[in-house]
Amino acid sequence: MALKIIYMNYNKLDIEKLKQDEHDYYILTDDNWNDYGYNTTFNVRIIKDGELYDGIRRKILFDNQGDIDYSFQIFSQFNSIDNITDIEEVQREKRYISLGHDYKELKKIFIEEEFNKILKALNDVIYLEKEGDPSNLLSLKEHSGFEISLTRDQSAIKLLSEASAILYGSSLSQNRFKFDFDFTLNDNIYKYKFNFLKNELPHRINLLIGKNGSGKSQSLKVLSEYFINRKKSIEKYNISISEKPDFIANTIVFAYNPYENFSVPRFNGVGDYKYLGFRRYQKIHENLDLKKLNTIENGLSILYYMYETFDVAIKKILSLQNSILLAEKEKIISEIHSSNLSWKSEDIQQVLELYITTLDNIITDVQLPDIITKESCQYIYNRDIDTLSKKIKMYDTSFINLSLEFIRKAIPKTIGYSFKLKEDVDTDTYEAYSFESIKFDSDKKNLMIKKLLDDEIKDLPHINFDDFQPEFYFMNEEKKILKLSSGQKVFSNLVINLLSMIEENSLIIIDEPENTLHPNLEIDFMKILKSILTKFKSFAIIATHSATITREVPKDFVHIIKVNKDNIPSVVSPTINTFGSNIGTITNYIFDDVFVDEKPYLAWLEKQKSQFNTFSEFEEKFSGQLSYDFLMTCYNEWNSKND
Repeated sequence: MALKIIYMNYNKLDIEKLKQDEHDYYILTDDNWNDYGYNTTFNVRIIKDGELYDGIRRKILFDNQGDIDYSFQIFSQFNSIDNITDIEEVQREKRYISLGHDYKELKKIFIEEEFNKILKALNDVIYLEKEGDPSNLLSLKEHSGFEISLTRDQSAIKLLSEASAILYGSSLSQNRFKFDFDFTLNDNIYKYKFNFLKNELPHRINLLIGKNGSGKSQSLKVLSEYFINRKKSIEKYNISISEKPDFIANTIVFAYNPYENFSVPRFNGVGDYKYLGFRRYQKIHENLDLKKLNTIENGLSILYYMYETFDVAIKKILSLQNSILLAEKEKIISEIHSSNLSWKSEDIQQVLELYITTLDNIITDVQLPDIITKESCQYIYNRDIDTLSKKIKMYDTSFINLSLEFIRKAIPKTIGYSFKLKEDVDTDTYEAYSFESIKFDSDKKNLMIKKLLDDEIKDLPHINFDDFQPEFYFMNEEKKILKLSSGQKVFSNLVINLLSMIEENSLIIIDEPENTLHPNLEIDFMKILKSILTKFKSFAIIATHSATITREVPKDFVHIIKVNKDNIPSVVSPTINTFGSNIGTITNYIFDDVFVDEKPYLAWLEKQKSQFNTFSEFEEKFSGQLSYDFLMTCYNEWNSKND
């Protein structure tokens, strides 16, 4: 089939028509996502042999594009009678460059001649760098929009350095999986040497250990903020990095500490950052200043219209500042006024400011992990149905099946999920749900999802999980609900949310998992986390007080934060081998060392150091009376004396 590369306004019926004709398509449709003013994002839909592949993005930046201009509006100027734009026609008239999040998909769906045709028409940065740039389009990388928008996301930075390897097989350095990370927090300097280099011992997890107040959780926060917005965090924390961690694709944070203050996303799981904790932004109906609203003419009507029509648009502009924010506000006010001429612009403005003030507050919600986990379960189920039913599969393993496989390792009797239908939902909607993989119970109250069977996948329906209550359950062979401990619930939430977003080279940040896990579950937690990280070639950094967790990580990947008597931190490695070590040894020589300030045995050692000139003299006298581990501590203390 001939291949067409086009832009069009999204319409589901039009897409269905294109699936029926004789061409393959690479289709750009508009997306109003705003990158600090720049609107360069497009949704990508690919039609190959009549099948649709979507859920992909690409960003396109035009020469002289302003920070409040929309890229799709430039394409719209070239629309034909049927409202379709031929991208190759635009290429002859306009200067632009693009960067995609679709290289793996292009490689799988198209042969090289076809995906090169697409990349050439899109003036793709990776293509231009490989094939040559006679029109000097790569000079547009100096445009402020390239850094602010096209390479704003961590995944875009990764693709910029790795897409050539994906498309053309160019080699990547195997020594890139490490970085030094220095920053300033409360006038104290922290220096980390994060290392994920391949090792015969487990190497995908780094640990941070330190007593409360030492800065270990704050170190995780600074690290996560770096991957959310590099430029802003570098300025805020005076960050210095050697060998930038461009290999990281995205960041997933698990924080069950009630005092944590990680960044809370307005759109959780959208983009390259996902947060699982107890904090979120307020919704418009929560703590709204009704007294003030009632003083505004038509205030309630304006508010309702604003919520129905502009809620997402308002949330998108809240990260903007100064003139760009003002311009976007004026655009919303103008659009509302033009649709409702009887409402005064100043009244609309007052309601908008009240709306923004309400949405800008962060609150604690103990039900949030359950809500996010149900959304993640919905996402991986529907993604499985979309992907595994197609001829060309972006992945071959069902993530629903994978989640059940991992969860069974800690909750052995689990065979599937159970979702309870809301009371006001018509059960007739689900009459046809009778597969081995998914089915309702006899009362049509609970939907059960078990292992997805290959021969059923193409016939399985999409599920509207909004019809079901926020909390869901696990069931056993007898179709009975399993009662889970709080730790098992946290454990299963972690697995499901990881699988909803993890990809190759994800970074998982976990703050003190032992706070919510029984000691027995800590072992299962580490075992399964290692399995997931290995399968997806990903990494984790964990802040912990747990000797059980520390025993699972070799010493070269453990970072101990010590705070001296002047309250100045330093980051050091353990003096003992931690991997597989005795719990008592780890407790004595790492955690006691970190958490206990006055240690009688060290006072004794200090006295001995004044009586012997060298460690060899000391060792000769006491080697038969002291443990090997303590002798190692003495040796290190002696060396520090002579440094």
